[in-house]
Amino acid sequence: MGVMFWLLGGLGKALRWLLGLARDYPWQAAVIVLAGALLLMFRQWGIDHRDLTGQLADANGTIAEERRAHEQTVENIMKGREAARALDEQNAARVAAQAAAINERTVRELETRTRTYAARADRLRAQLAAFKAGGGGGGGAPVPGDPDATCRTVGAADCADLVARMTDGQASIDKLVALQAWAREVSAIDVNAE
Repeated sequence: MGVMFWLLGGLGKALRWLLGLARDYPWQAAVIVLAGALLLMFRQWGIDHRDLTGQLADANGTIAEERRAHEQTVENIMKGREAARALDEQNAARVAAQAAAINERTVRELETRTRTYAARADRLRAQLAAFKAGGGGGGGAPVPGDPDATCRTVGAADCADLVARMTDGQASIDKLVALQAWAREVSAIDVNAE
């Protein structure tokens, strides 16, 4: 017990000496107290700093992963864009080829029809000329009357005019039929197919 009283007495003397020092040198005492508080705070911060360093390393790892994922996404988007562009070019070429085939087929069919009806008109003109020259037609008994009068009854100036009108009318109908067929086929092209 004596040691304890001795220690408490020593502690009391040290405390009185510190208070006397603070009273005699207030600014210096404040600086010493502040320095002690900062030392304790820095010590605590050092522990937190180690925790923060680990968290910072984890965050840097996460950021690096996110950056790699972002770069991969950008690369995938660029590859997808290039693939889509290539598919679009292929699709455009396919559609153009189909349209060209339809155009060529339509023109060929129209030319065939036009030649067919032109040949029919020529035969009709030849028959009309033979009819007029022979006074009849098929080698049998002549038919009385003027064939041009018959052609005038349907609105033509004469039979040659009727043949020309029929040829022009048939050409217009053929063009309309060809245009309708062309429009139907072109509109049936699937422009979005792959």
